[in-house]
Amino acid sequence: MKADIVVGIQWGDEGKGKIVDRLASVYDIVCRSAGGHNAGHTIWVEGRRYALHLIPSGVLNPNAINIIGNGVVLSPSSLIEELKQFGDLEGRLFISDKAHLNLSYHSKIDIAKERLKGENAIGRVGVFLSFTNKTVIFKIRFPFPEWYFFCPNSIASFGAECVNY
Repeated sequence: MKADIVVGIQWGDEGKGKIVDRLASVYDIVCRSAGGHNAGHTIWVEGRRYALHLIPSGVLNPNAINIIGNGVVLSPSSLIEELKQFGDLEGRLFISDKAHLNLSYHSKIDIAKERLKGENAIGRVGVFLSFTNKTVIFKIRFPFPEWYFFCPNSIASFGAECVNY
């Protein structure tokens, strides 16, 4: 089986998502392996705008399976908002059961700490604490029972389908 990987070596903004969008038309599986909802890109297809932050760019290929991998810190509220752009993705979008959650308190604490730095702030926008928790002992992974309280019915069905890899 052949696999290609698109990797950025900066802080983002290298155009990875747009490259993956171009390549996804000829691939069966597209995986977002790392990052959080603070990243993303915009893709225009036939005059329609798609803003992607968590969902892999392959979602625009109707034949591709898309995986949100274990290196992603997943914001439930951001994912719900992003899913509104698409129809039914059942059987096409999967979330690793090793993906970590970025809950609202992660973002609030991270942003508050950043504000306290004043002019020394570096512009963190709320995912740093999730990544910190991911690397230490305190981890919250998808799915956990409370997830279903965050989900509208339209995505609760795929929430139980996780890809183990």
